[in-house]
Amino acid sequence: MDAPSARSSGSTSQKRRVLVYAPEGMVTIHLATLVTVARCLSDQGHDVYMPRCNGLFERCVSMDSVTLPSNAAPEMVSKFCANCLASHDAVMADTDLHGVKRFDLGLLISQDIKNEARRIVDATPDPRELAHDGVLFGAMCLHDLLLSYKLMKDTPLQDWAWRYLRQYLNSTLATYLALSKLFASGDLTDLVVYGQYAANIAAVSAAQRWGANSRLITAINHRGVDRRFLHVNKHHYHLWYSSLIADWPTCRDFPLTPTQIREIGHDIIFRLSGNGVQTYSPGRTGTEIHSRLNLDQSKKLIVAYTSSLDEYNAEDQLDIALGAPPQQPPKPFVDQIDWLTFMVDHVRGRDDLQFVIRIHPREDANKRDNLTSQHLTMLRAALTDLPPNVRVVWPRDPVSSYDLMEVANQVQAWSSTVGLEAARLGVPVLKANRGYSSYPEGDFVMSAADREEFGAMADSLMEFPPTLERLIFSHRYYACSRFNAALDLGDIIGPTPFKTWLAAYRRPKRMEDVERAFFSNEPIWRWKQADETTDQLSLNHEAMLVMTELRRVLHFLITGTDLQRDVRIVLNASDTPILHPVDGEAVLQLNSGRYVYRFGKEIYSRYSPLCARLAQLCAIMAPEGRS
Repeated sequence: MDAPSARSSGSTSQKRRVLVYAPEGMVTIHLATLVTVARCLSDQGHDVYMPRCNGLFERCVSMDSVTLPSNAAPEMVSKFCANCLASHDAVMADTDLHGVKRFDLGLLISQDIKNEARRIVDATPDPRELAHDGVLFGAMCLHDLLLSYKLMKDTPLQDWAWRYLRQYLNSTLATYLALSKLFASGDLTDLVVYGQYAANIAAVSAAQRWGANSRLITAINHRGVDRRFLHVNKHHYHLWYSSLIADWPTCRDFPLTPTQIREIGHDIIFRLSGNGVQTYSPGRTGTEIHSRLNLDQSKKLIVAYTSSLDEYNAEDQLDIALGAPPQQPPKPFVDQIDWLTFMVDHVRGRDDLQFVIRIHPREDANKRDNLTSQHLTMLRAALTDLPPNVRVVWPRDPVSSYDLMEVANQVQAWSSTVGLEAARLGVPVLKANRGYSSYPEGDFVMSAADREEFGAMADSLMEFPPTLERLIFSHRYYACSRFNAALDLGDIIGPTPFKTWLAAYRRPKRMEDVERAFFSNEPIWRWKQADETTDQLSLNHEAMLVMTELRRVLHFLITGTDLQRDVRIVLNASDTPILHPVDGEAVLQLNSGRYVYRFGKEIYSRYSPLCARLAQLCAIMAPEGRS
């Protein structure tokens, strides 16, 4: 196992030398994904190298994946590193590498380089301010600290946090120094990493400094984490999403495919059920949430969903280190507490409105970690002396965000993906953090430039009638940001355990897409849609298929059962006797947000403005004279 060295004289300009940087052996799914990419590139005749780490770092992605304490005893760290190496070797032992070359990372990150990195770090009084070669390593490592431990960027750091920063700076700076030397020599043309962790961003910075091409990959956020589709980015996520949103006007009129429509239906039901590591809320229960929270069904309800602030603070650090998106538009609120207190005052004394604040479940201990955020302490201090028409659902309260969404007349979101989720179900959505998000504003999510406009929209948006056009726009953006903006490797990555698809190499059907994703300067979504055309027939077909999938979702919301097929739902006028369903159909009758639903021998009845909206969009009107 030799480190990459000078190009052979026989190589052509088309042949590339790619470092697929994957030292995190403990995070096996990252490693397996990177191996999959490496094999595809090797199959195309490129020289591809993957490193093997043998306990080189004081802090790394694998350690953060299990929240290894920064004061862990040396023997504990050594044992962890041995287990990480064993995990890496176990994956590789059962893998057909298909020409990918492995090497010992210690050949690059020597003890001399580690000593040089430590000297630079020790000479920096405040590690948060450390910069070298114009690269802001302090901001990079602060990103990982804030995100891993749910900290606020302006709060004083404790001893363990300072120790964490210095450990991570020693590791990231050593990575940068070693890879800078390698890229400066011209030995490598490309770099591929998984995830925007500080150690990986340091590697990217080394590649960019010497003009090498770099790509940051992640699996898409769909049905939890969908490994079949990879985002392949030239920039960190915030810049990448800003570019995608800027291009949205050129993408919005392209119709969905039948497969995309079906996949979106799968994702909606997946999230409603509370599945997936990235869904922090419990799944919907279908219970009467009004009685549980002592709410009045005769009054309109606004539900506000906060965001996990440490995630935004961490993203800000990468913006500082790597470059922020274009100038943000005027915003109505300084922060989330400013927004929530404004809305509390807006509904105070109103006898027509109720306001429920859903604090993001990630702010407290949850199914992924046992940490409580510093932001939660601030929220508890701010949300006191509330009027009787305001409720707060705290992170540990056993209330589903989706049960709240079902009864909301309006959803407000700071900027989390819950806004897009609600829009896909036809709920009116008002975003408070204008211009900062992973989805655009205007077509299916509204925003305001100032507080006065926001208050007016909070009142008026609840009266917006649902439209299929607005809902389809939300589905199109979801598809654009997931499927159209991602490299599809579904023919070689399946739902089976990763060892199954690593055991023997298979070539992707569209190998040219792999080349373009990693070596072209054009974003994936642009070249994917370049040859598509739009006509009225395809738009009509799209609308029909979306309505079909909505009926499937509507039936699931009402019965809790996913039939995996269309259900003919007949809308029964409220002023006529309820019809009897025939031939496997369902009959739905609406009355002021409450429904009666007959399917087979079962009868369901519940208050659900969400189901009422969906029924208006996708149900079939009963013919006159039917009994």
